[in-house]
Amino acid sequence: MISTPAKGESVALHVTPKDNNRIQVGMSWDTGQEKKTEGFFIFKKEKMVNVTYDCDLFCCIYDQAGELIDHVTPENANLMDSSEQIFHSGDNQTGRISGDDEYISINTANLPDNYYAIVFFAMAQGNRTFKQINNSEIRVADGPSDENQLHLNLDKMGEANTDGLIFAALIRDEQAEFGWKLKNISEFKNAADVEDWGAEGAAFIK
Repeated sequence: MISTPAKGESVALHVTPKDNNRIQVGMSWDTGQEKKTEGFFIFKKEKMVNVTYDCDLFCCIYDQAGELIDHVTPENANLMDSSEQIFHSGDNQTGRISGDDEYISINTANLPDNYYAIVFFAMAQGNRTFKQINNSEIRVADGPSDENQLHLNLDKMGEANTDGLIFAALIRDEQAEFGWKLKNISEFKNAADVEDWGAEGAAFIK
């Protein structure tokens, strides 16, 4: 049975020992409907319109001293880290894909020795919060089996009235069977209040 960490806790990372011990951190959401006001003055009326949403998933990579050494984002220039063992699926601005709309795949068996921690973040774009985005979810899953070890239904969480999230971290652990532990961070942030996401993430791996 896979062990799921509570907020602020860490457990050994569950890995199926094949495919380079790959795991996947994914975010998904769906299109929805929102009220839109049309017209002027006494002629105003509301109607429901179909809308799409834009969310982003990214990660920061740190050495043991907590220094930021690399990052992976949905931007074309940053879809893969320098070791080529962490890669992003690419930017999705609609939520129309089945399954994970954006994901980051990590070959944990092949990561460089100086990669001590990887922290994963999510952002809701378009002046919306996670609670406003239809069926917004985020997860950490074993790659070969697709079995979740950590899963959050963001639009159902009371504290998700923000557009930023420090989700989880992979941290090296020599005592763990596959050399990594999974930490559930689940800290919601307003993006406007964050000057440096890399520094924010580093605080959770010390």
